[in-house]
Amino acid sequence: MSALAYLNQLTRQLSFDRHRSGVMLMLTDSDLKTLLEGYIQAQHSNDQSIKEKSVAILGSYIELEGNVEALSYKQGHQLLGQEISTLIVDCTDGFDANSFSAALGALMGGGLVFIANVEKLDESNSKAWLSQHFQSWTVIDDLNVAPDTASLKLLPSHMTHSAFIGARTADQSTAITAIKKVLSGHRKRPLVINANRGRGKTSCLGMAAAELMFEKACQIMVTAPALKSIEPLFAHVQLELNKLEPALIWSKKTKTEWQLSNGASLRFCAPDELLLTRPSTDLLFVDEAAALPLSSLQDMVTHYHRVVFSSTTHGYEGCGRGFTLKFMSWLNQNRPGWKLVELIQPIRWNENDPLESWLFDTFLLDADNSNSVSVSVSLADKVALKSIDKSQLLHHPSLFREIFALLVNAHYQTSPNDLIQILDDDSIEVIQIISGDVRVGCLLLTLEGGLDDSLIIDIQRGNRRPKGHLAASYLCNHLALSQAASLRSARVMRIAIGSNFQRLGIGSNALSLLVNHLAERVDFISVSFGASTELVKFWRKDFQLVSLGTRRDQASGCYSAFMVRALSVSSQDWIQQASQDFLVNIQISLPFIYNKLESDCLMAMLQPDITHNEKLALPALVSNYAQGGNSYESVAATLNQYLWQSLFRSPLERSYEYKCVLDKVLFSQSWQEVSAKYGLNGRKDIEARIRQYLLSIHPYST
Repeated sequence: MSALAYLNQLTRQLSFDRHRSGVMLMLTDSDLKTLLEGYIQAQHSNDQSIKEKSVAILGSYIELEGNVEALSYKQGHQLLGQEISTLIVDCTDGFDANSFSAALGALMGGGLVFIANVEKLDESNSKAWLSQHFQSWTVIDDLNVAPDTASLKLLPSHMTHSAFIGARTADQSTAITAIKKVLSGHRKRPLVINANRGRGKTSCLGMAAAELMFEKACQIMVTAPALKSIEPLFAHVQLELNKLEPALIWSKKTKTEWQLSNGASLRFCAPDELLLTRPSTDLLFVDEAAALPLSSLQDMVTHYHRVVFSSTTHGYEGCGRGFTLKFMSWLNQNRPGWKLVELIQPIRWNENDPLESWLFDTFLLDADNSNSVSVSVSLADKVALKSIDKSQLLHHPSLFREIFALLVNAHYQTSPNDLIQILDDDSIEVIQIISGDVRVGCLLLTLEGGLDDSLIIDIQRGNRRPKGHLAASYLCNHLALSQAASLRSARVMRIAIGSNFQRLGIGSNALSLLVNHLAERVDFISVSFGASTELVKFWRKDFQLVSLGTRRDQASGCYSAFMVRALSVSSQDWIQQASQDFLVNIQISLPFIYNKLESDCLMAMLQPDITHNEKLALPALVSNYAQGGNSYESVAATLNQYLWQSLFRSPLERSYEYKCVLDKVLFSQSWQEVSAKYGLNGRKDIEARIRQYLLSIHPYST
């Protein structure tokens, strides 16, 4: 049997099982082209139902005849939402794990993925890791010799590959029923839908929306991190309505809003706009919820009483389990009637798909550390740090799986490319956090700095951005701190504590030990992270805030906080000065640059650890205003100054009104914005809250 005959028989078997598989090609360029073109031609000849451009290739080296969608090796995400029968991956130009994983999600049951030219990748730990896993695939190194055929079923030759076109899965039917119940059932009972990629959760939202819009004139709002990610939802609404009632007419159809002639509508609204304007709706869908800030999800639940959240459990653009667990914990306390539906059954391939199992195993997408082991509070005080050599990760996959599980469960954006970076980047140090014999967490560090004067000048002038020196480049470019870039530093890339070991002080203890671990090697430690209230409080125990990024992260919606901790005398002065400069700058830039910052997060950034017993006296102008005198405009500047001084001096009392007060006075939000955010009736209500707050902290004029 030739290699081509073997592949045709393998495809018939996979089509019968609705499974997918991988083939590693170790051939010359000419033989590679001959085999692939012969295979593609055979598949199209055997099955005319295969759509045009159902073959995709990642990588630009191999040129094939026919209708093949050619993408660079980094463009696999462009296949999202498509269905392909054959995927070819050429490693000549390189390999991108995120792109590769995304492309596999488009490969249908019965399909093959071919990997070629793996040997051309640069020698590295990741190449060794990938080669080790690719060896479990079928390997073809000769056109005229088939691999071992013992595992093949001898199916009739007329059985060919066909696309799976079937009814919704049982899981999808359950989810659709649950979605519709959110609208028809009791209020304040949100639904969370969790699923791996390829389970059809976005399709469920679309099919449920179509049925609801067909049945009644309901208004459905959908929000997601990006409009592009919910395009399949709108597509499924159209398909489903065509089945239910082809004669229904769309009275409006734009990129973001569809309206039916019966009065029903479906509208997309970006998360920021949704929380700012609070548009009314009968039902809210939140797709890819794990990619949104926890505070945003909480605000949505608080304001909208009929909400469906959809979240990816494992994903190629980042895993959301740690984030989702925190949200579920909050729901337990605040919405005890909430429901959870998990989609298990894939829609493009059958369960127990060997390629999906291989993908999860290779890139540790299913790594999980949620075991029953626990650590007592006393042992939490006795943690130790232990570095791991990269060769240990390479040769002990179970150890790597445990470390990666900690990262996946603690951070919502851990992706397959992170695995590659950990293996290959020599500047990254992997450190275990151990309590007794238990691995309770891990740290990822990267050593930076020590730059010379000429390079520092180039960075400050925007001519250079040296790889691997994020902290040094940021400090000398954005803050003009040349000294910081010339010093040696260590940046904490990640700190992850196992879910069973959190809130025991282990993370803080580990950072204290890190000081001794690095004391003789670096002058300061830096960290950059999405500034949520919880994380700011954690890092401010020992680190000083010196800068806040001016753009919010697209996925988390948070501004990036940059904090440092001095380890040597040479770092103390510039860190102290940078911290003071930040306090000055934030007062000026808050309403212009950081108007989307959460007020709780601002307070966590600014307020001192040690409070003062005495309160600042209200200025006479402010006191008069609190008791009904003068106008807001006449007191605005004095009130703004008073609140800033109060923030720096002692914690503001967190009465019911304080967020509203901060949003208006410090963030300079409009009367309309504040009214919409807090459900108030215009300026009069807002001023009443401001006065009430001032009187609550100072009942009498001083």
